[in-house]
Amino acid sequence: NTSDPCACLPTVQFSLSGNASAVAAHIRDAQAAGKPKKLKYDANMARKDARRGQVCLTGPRKPCPAPLPASPTDDSCDEYPFATTYQGGIYMGSSASIRCVPRGTNSSQGGTLRHFYPTINDGGEFCVEIVP
Repeated sequence: NTSDPCACLPTVQFSLSGNASAVAAHIRDAQAAGKPKKLKYDANMARKDARRGQVCLTGPRKPCPAPLPASPTDDSCDEYPFATTYQGGIYMGSSASIRCVPRGTNSSQGGTLRHFYPTINDGGEFCVEIVP
């Protein structure tokens, strides 16, 4: 289908039944609420950290900001669109969706992205797909 903006783009998938299931559910809900499926990768780590700091608390454990429910030892702030994309943080007046998820789930998502990003160029567009 030529009207699908993701038809010819690299795609990263997250499974609702996989190791990053809580993150996948967050992405699904964020996309259903209007957050984009097509993103643009930004390899600049300083900008990534700045975008993350706009919506999540900074620090090695990515604690969840109030009023999100959080367990101080097990939860982590997940943001979508990802901070590693130009659409992350606060983009064109719209804030990324955030949700408190188990830290291990968020780490699993990070691992998936670390393996995916070398397959695309800095500034390259890609899509995020949620599968069962």
